[in-house]
Amino acid sequence: MTSKRETSGRSQSHTRKLVDGFESSRANTLSKLMSFERMAEDMISSGEVELEDVEALRTSLSGAWSYYVASQQLAIELGNRTPHYNLPLDLIKESYSRVVQHPLSDQSRNVGWLILNKMKEDGLIAAFADTCARKPEMWEGEKVGLDAVPCLASHLETEWNAAVESILEYWDRQTTQVVTPTDELEYRSSPRLCGDTDNRESL
Repeated sequence: MTSKRETSGRSQSHTRKLVDGFESSRANTLSKLMSFERMAEDMISSGEVELEDVEALRTSLSGAWSYYVASQQLAIELGNRTPHYNLPLDLIKESYSRVVQHPLSDQSRNVGWLILNKMKEDGLIAAFADTCARKPEMWEGEKVGLDAVPCLASHLETEWNAAVESILEYWDRQTTQVVTPTDELEYRSSPRLCGDTDNRESL
């Protein structure tokens, strides 16, 4: 018969491994982070994690998602899904800036999810697509007709929206609970480079 102490010891060991995984940045891809996140929430909801370890686990999870964004992994993921016109890094930065300005932003553990939703909710994709389509470098010095700019903007918006939606749908397929913001934080107001910069500093 397994003693309560042995069960607690195993739980603490599993918790420590998850925390170490988050903090060591081993889980720095979308699929790995979601897998680790699902494991963490399953352990918490089942009572497998000691109460005093829950906050440490959630804090490390939040840090892992923040590192995923800051290390440009979210930008890379979006770039892989927009092969014709990469979604601009400046668009991600603008969305991130709006997310962190929200008074309850620190109560969510998944900044990546919030960034993508903020893009949609604030109409940032359409706005950046229009701005991008008007840039002379997009046309390589060619003179364009009146219909050309809106046409390109539409193509950009379609491709970027599809990329964002594909990631959000991937999250939805994996889990319906883990990757959404906390109840207190709801956002309902969450290859050619365009408008990008060569400087890939952290967001």
